[in-house]
Amino acid sequence: MRALLAGLLLLAGPLPPAVFPGPAAAASLDSYHWRARPVVVVAPSTADARYAEQAARLAADRAGLAERDMVVLTVTGADDPLRRRLDVPSDGFRVLLVGKDGHVAGRWSAPVDPSTLFALIDRMPMRRDEMRRRAP
Repeated sequence: MRALLAGLLLLAGPLPPAVFPGPAAAASLDSYHWRARPVVVVAPSTADARYAEQAARLAADRAGLAERDMVVLTVTGADDPLRRRLDVPSDGFRVLLVGKDGHVAGRWSAPVDPSTLFALIDRMPMRRDEMRRRAP
């Protein structure tokens, strides 16, 4: 079964406009290429405690997500094309950071703090370029 960010939205309320929630499907992931940095949260179900913890952590720093053009996608259930594409076992939990260029920049098997994601992104050449262009 595919979840479209339902757990995150219930816990966090509306996301800022720069964070475009979308279906967690392989084709959808491709639609963010060069536009956004998807954070894909993969869990066995929305009832998984790690899923809830990750949702809460991300919801706590929505401004940081928006500033870095990040989108949050979730995949729940055992038989999902995106789970297979990202090579996550059917009963596994993973948090994956996908760069704007489509490569998997980070992979965690436990909930990860947004500051860890932000630090990784802020070291990327494309992000450094973005920060220079956005500077006054």
